[in-house]
Amino acid sequence: MTYQIVPDLHMAPGQDPGLRDIVLAKLENAEIPGLSVTFQPDEAGLAGAFLEDALGVDDALNAEDGFGDYAVTGGR
Repeated sequence: MTYQIVPDLHMAPGQDPGLRDIVLAKLENAEIPGLSVTFQPDEAGLAGAFLEDALGVDDALNAEDGFGDYAVTGGR
């Protein structure tokens, strides 16, 4: 599998450039079933764990279409 590291602008000033290689190795190891891989906060951030990619309210309300009786009513 190919992984994409968050662009360099997310690397803190003075952060070890070798951190990218460490994160890539950990991401590859995380694909091994049953293996638990631990990330430090700076590693997790570089891997994209803290990127905000949640749906907005309008997108969430539009996603409910087609659920019939289970649809959420109301909204903004």
